[in-house]
Order: sequence, then structure tokens, then C-alpha cells
Amino acid sequence: MASSTKTTWKLQEFVGHGSVVTSATLGKKSGRVMATGGEDGKVNMWHVGSPNCIMTLSPLTSAVETLQFNSSEEFVCAGSRSGALRIWNLSASKVVRQLTGHKAAVRSVDFHSYGDFVTSGSDDHKVRMWDIRRKGCIFTYKGHEDSVNCVQFSPDGRWIGSVSNDKTCKLWDITAGKLLHELNDHSAGVTCLTFHPRELLLATGSTDRTTNIYDVERFKLLSTSPLEANGIRKIMFSESGDQIYTASQDMFKTYTYDPMCYHLDSVIVKWGKPADITISGEKLMGCSFYQNIVYVHIIDLKVNTLQQTLQTSPTHESESIKFEAKPNQPSSRSHSNVTTRPHTTCGVPAKFPPNPPQVILTKVVQCNNNNSESTFKQINPQAKDEIFKPTSTLGKENQRKLNIDETPASNVQPTAQEPKKPNNAVTNTPDVTPAPHAQHNNEPNKPNALPTKSASDLGISTVIPSDRQDPIGLDMNAFLPAKKDKPSMFCATKTDHEVVTTITKGVSSMRMVLTNRHKNLEIVRALWTTGDVMTSINSAVKMDDQALIVDLLNVLTLKPSLWTLDLCVVMLPQIKSLISSKYETYVSVGCSALKLILKNFSQVIRSNLKTPPTVVDISREERHKKSKSCYSYLADIRVLLDSKQQTAGKIGSQFRELKILISTLE
Repeated sequence: MASSTKTTWKLQEFVGHGSVVTSATLGKKSGRVMATGGEDGKVNMWHVGSPNCIMTLSPLTSAVETLQFNSSEEFVCAGSRSGALRIWNLSASKVVRQLTGHKAAVRSVDFHSYGDFVTSGSDDHKVRMWDIRRKGCIFTYKGHEDSVNCVQFSPDGRWIGSVSNDKTCKLWDITAGKLLHELNDHSAGVTCLTFHPRELLLATGSTDRTTNIYDVERFKLLSTSPLEANGIRKIMFSESGDQIYTASQDMFKTYTYDPMCYHLDSVIVKWGKPADITISGEKLMGCSFYQNIVYVHIIDLKVNTLQQTLQTSPTHESESIKFEAKPNQPSSRSHSNVTTRPHTTCGVPAKFPPNPPQVILTKVVQCNNNNSESTFKQINPQAKDEIFKPTSTLGKENQRKLNIDETPASNVQPTAQEPKKPNNAVTNTPDVTPAPHAQHNNEPNKPNALPTKSASDLGISTVIPSDRQDPIGLDMNAFLPAKKDKPSMFCATKTDHEVVTTITKGVSSMRMVLTNRHKNLEIVRALWTTGDVMTSINSAVKMDDQALIVDLLNVLTLKPSLWTLDLCVVMLPQIKSLISSKYETYVSVGCSALKLILKNFSQVIRSNLKTPPTVVDISREERHKKSKSCYSYLADIRVLLDSKQQTAGKIGSQFRELKILISTLE
């Protein structure tokens, strides 16, 4: 891999809510504000870099599943688990709209460039467009066959792009109110999309671990990225538009797509699953969450030497000659009032128009609304007044700033008088300990050679034994009083009460985690006792808690009669995640469940892979579809097992046994 100047560090880590955090978003204009939503329905506003909440918005009736600022960062929209949307005016401290219509959880929302419209995608398989001024839905786009994961307006505001677990990306024409085109080149659910800021290009990321770049003037697939270790969670174009940034679990990657999709660089970022990313200058900021803790990471973006190699290499120069525009070839498809450029031999798409003027939603504020009373809990009124002003932007002299260009404080060696704090100690101050930098070779890549993936790129980690003495991820010194180098003989000894208080400092946080897990188990158990096993299992999967999945699989493996092809389709992705875990208990449970599936269903899956006959047989077609999905998941697991065949001990024996069982599918 090419030599890289990228670095990454954790900017802050703080308790976001009194309950489990369910969503988070960053302000794209300033990169200095952040909103988080919780299981309790509350939305908290934060100034990035400060652990103190600016204000808490009026709670929704159910968990907040998605959040989005408008382009001026004066409004924020939240989508709830119940299907309702709520929009707040941050400068006026008012709820301006409450929108209802979706029948299931809202997964994504986006503001129109001109500000008066909002689009949303939901688990009810529908995309809706809302007129904020008229307080209602003006159009419902139907066509997806599964949950809609992400929606976005095109830069010119004439299209809506939506991606779904049904493996498709659909483009909707707002003016005509109908489907414009469907892109179906992914082999698994599509999680995210982004439009190029100026050209008619679209990028999509998927759980099939690839990124696709499309020319949406011709609706043609231009290039596909190399296979990554995990599914793509977030994707965006660089500010110049000539690179693609992808964020997956604990990994950030950069690609160039012109004319082919080449991997430029990788950076390991310990952010878990990123909830949102944005660019601020030469820095990329990403936020994530786990339980009730919110994390903010910074990645330093620099010019990659591989890109320079591609631009100066003879091969690349010869290819770039094809991009000279040919006159007398008009554009075949473009938006109305969109400035286009002639076609080229390599199919360079037309351009989007410049960014439209920003229109503040003054009409919305002036409308009569019963919900227009202030329902904010202002925790830090002074900070709120400084940040959310109707006619100003962040970054002026009178506003608090965070210089993310400064070297993290953790790079400074602690003095003898100031002992270094344990890395895992929970404090109220931002944790700026840099995450490990990605390892790079000094030899640049060749243009036509894809970099080989290391074990870390593939997400392979050492399995931690389940019988280790210390708890995983905890520094026991964090629970003890800090030691001084040379305590004075006149210093007073700490009382027993002070020592106990220090030791039990993290009890409340741990109790909260266990309480939430117990609540999730009760929900699954309540659904299970009604006899609707699949509903309870689907609910457990959507809670995204591996410990809960482990408990559920422990029960399911004891009752093989409960297993069906439907259950296999739902649980195989979870089993793959458990097998990739670093905890031996999780790996062992995942292997046991996979062994049960292979013994009981391998023959069924293999016999139903062939295309059903032309005679209409709905049940056989359903079996064929489910078997094909199971085979696709098992193929991915087989690749994972191949990389773990040299593992020692009991886990290694399980991997080798599973490799033999899974080979019977061929």
C-alpha cells in the first residue's frame, strides 16, 4: 500500500443519554454541532469537543431511529420507531412540525436543498415526501420490497434516491411523481448512498462489502470497489469530488473511481459502527455510539501518494486522453435547467447545477401551530444562544471553537507530577487518545494492481479465551485510586468512604447497560410466549446486541424443531458476525448454531438451488429464494472459515469441522 500521511484519534467519548443511544448525526455545514437520539425518545444537542449537553429537545413517544440537520443547521428532523417525524427550529426553540404517516420505524430523513420539503424512508418499504408548509405528505413512493435504509435528495432537488434491503437503489422523479430508474447491481442489502456534489454521479454502499459508482445520466454502472472486510455503513464523495470515502466497522478507506475504482488508502479507526461522517477542512469527523456512550473520531485527510502515481503514470495519462469532450454530441438525459456537457468516449456524466440558494424556513415559523411553544430543556442556555442563531453560522469569533488541527493531548508525555490516566477510565473530559495508525508500506501501488489485504483488513482478530481472569475491555486500575509518585508524609489518608466511592465509580453505568439488556430480553421473551417465534427473533436482531443474540441462539440450538429456512435466513448473518468475534464464548455459540444448520438444512438448500420449473409453484419458488439467500450467506462464511483454519485449540477444531460440513454444499 502507498505511504500515507493519514492519522486518526479519538476526539471525545461521553455519556450521551440516560438510556441507550439509538441515533446520531453531525452538522455538515460547520462540523461543530451534533445531535443524538435515545431509546427514551429524547434528542440532545452537543457542541463537538464539549462533554456538556447544550439542550434537550422535547421527547418523542418512541425511540429516535434517525436524525438530520438541514443545510443551514437551524433545523433538525427526527424519525421515530413509531413512524412519526418531528422538526425543531433550534434558534427559535420551537417544534415546527409533527408529521405522521409511516406505519413502521423511520430509518432515514433528508432535507430538500430549498428547505421546504423533507423525504423519509421507513421499514414499511415506503419513501415519503413531506411539505413542511402544508404539514403533510404530498407523495408516497412505493416499489421497494424491504426496509428503506437511506434516502437523499439530488443536489438539484429534482430526484430522490433511496436504497433498501431488497438490494436495489431506486431514483424517483419528484416532478413526475414516479420511479425514474432502478439500479440493482448489489448482491445484498444496500445501506447508504450519496450524490456527487456537481456531476451526475451516484455512489452506493452495501452489506455485500462493495461500493458501486453509477453514471445517473445514462443509468450505467461505472465501477465497483474491491471487496472490503465488512459491510459499508457510510459513504461520501470528497470535497473535490474525485475520491470516494467509505466507512465500515473499524475501517475507513479511500478510493479513486476515475476511470477505474482503485483503492488508495486504509485507516483503522476504533469507532465500531459509524453513525455519521462529515468533512471539515482537511479533517474527516465520524461519530458512533454503543449503549449510552457516544464517540467522536477525527481522521486527518492528506493527498495520497498513490493518487499522484496514478495521475502521473503513463498508463493513466493514456486513459485520461479519452476524457476530452467531443463537440456536436448533445446530452441524452439530464435534469431540467441542469447545465450538461457533451458526452465523451469514456462516458463522463453531465454536471449538476451549482448549489441552490439557501432558503430559511421562515414560512414554517410563521405558520400557526399548536406545537410552536418552546418545549426545550435548555441545559446550557449561553452555549445554545452562541451556536444556534438564525442569521449567523458557526465559526465566528464570539463562538466557542474546537481546534481539531491541534495535536492530541495524549501525544504529550506525562510528567512525574502528573501521572497518565488509564485509557479505559470513564471521565467527563474528552478522551483524545489516538487510535492505532494504519500500517502502510513505503512502496506505492501500481495503477492496475489492487493491494493485498492484511489480516486486520479482513477483520480477523485473536480470539480471547472465555476463561481469562480479568474482564474483557476493562482496566482494573481504573477502579482503584490514582497513585502518586511521591506522596507527602503529611498528606491525609483517604477514608474508607472515599475509597469505596472511587471503586464503585462505574457501577451506575454498568447497571444501566445490564438494565437495558434485561429490558430487551423481556421484550423478546414476551413475544416468544405469544407463540410468534419469528417476530421475537426479528425484534432481537433489530436490537443489534450480540449478547442478546448469543442468549437467543443458546435456546434455539437446544430446540432444533424450531428451525426453518426463514429462521436460517435471519440468523446466518448474525452467526457470521459471532464467528468473527474476538470473544471465545461468542465464537463457540456461533459455531454450534452453524453446525446445526449445516446438518439439518444443507441437503434442502442444495436441492432447491436450481431454478424452479416454469409451472407456477409458489411454495417451491419461495424455497428456491430462501435457499439461494442461505447459500449466499454460507459462501461468505466459508471464506471466513478458510482464513481461520490455522487457529489452535478447541476453536480451531470447530472451524475445521465446519469447513468439512460446509464443503458438502458444493
